[in-house]
Amino acid sequence: MIARLISLAPLIIYAVFCLLGLVRFELWSQVVSIWKSDSSPLEIISNPHGIRFLLALPIFQISRLLGVSHHWIFSITMPAIIFLVAWFSTQSVLKLNGSGSSMCRAMVFAGISIFFILLSLLMNGRLMFAMAGSSILLWTLLNWRSNNWRINFLAVLAAIILSSVSSGTFLITVFAFYLFLLITIAIDYPEVRSRKEILFYALLLVVLVPHITMLLIKILDFFGGGLNSIGNMLGHGYLLIMDRVSPIILVLGSLIALGIGFQYRRTLIKYWVVSSMVVLFLAGGFFGISTATIALPPLLVISIAVILKSLT
Repeated sequence: MIARLISLAPLIIYAVFCLLGLVRFELWSQVVSIWKSDSSPLEIISNPHGIRFLLALPIFQISRLLGVSHHWIFSITMPAIIFLVAWFSTQSVLKLNGSGSSMCRAMVFAGISIFFILLSLLMNGRLMFAMAGSSILLWTLLNWRSNNWRINFLAVLAAIILSSVSSGTFLITVFAFYLFLLITIAIDYPEVRSRKEILFYALLLVVLVPHITMLLIKILDFFGGGLNSIGNMLGHGYLLIMDRVSPIILVLGSLIALGIGFQYRRTLIKYWVVSSMVVLFLAGGFFGISTATIALPPLLVISIAVILKSLT
């Protein structure tokens, strides 16, 4: 009982603040515009922001039903979203490091909750949805072996939909999952190719391709179109930081990161699913800083797992 109270206390306090309006977030402008335009289903489907609008649609419907601001409804959903991030991340830590005591699990859950609560206060909150998608995807991929070599389709679908709050996070999440599917199942475990679930993921990709194409066209147009747009996109990512940070700090930071990676190279190889997700998501940061933020759940998971293992 005490352990459960400790684990939930940060989220309960955060939820009260959100309910009272002391912590407030605003829905992103693209979905608000679609809602106000009263678009038809066909127009929504053909809109590059269509999936993220469908994600936010329950918020609009509830706000209309209750006669309250959709921004307030969005704000009070944030504790639930962070709960998802903390729960799936904690389950991933336990998958890597064993079950542990109830108090240990409670402290891990509370710590992850506090981290993402503080992070949500530094941004408008929408990327918390992508964080939830990242943590769900990580948990799903870590459990596919114990799930009789099957990947939970609904969990993958939920992860992709939640990641749609940003074009970059959506594209890198889809890419990361299908890369895992290709390498782990199609190459390492060819006997799985005949399973029906492969058909489901193939059909899902067919459904996603038109939306992915729309997003890529929109992104290229936004950055000027043509080959020049690629250079402009890179300027929107890590190059933006490089222009504002001392080269000495960048070099030292890179050397420290490489040193940590070398020191824990065996752990990174052992937990290759987590470490590869971190690398892939961080690589997305070359095209947008916000894209790289979804590396935080797997990065936090592997860091906590390493710390707990060193303490035992």
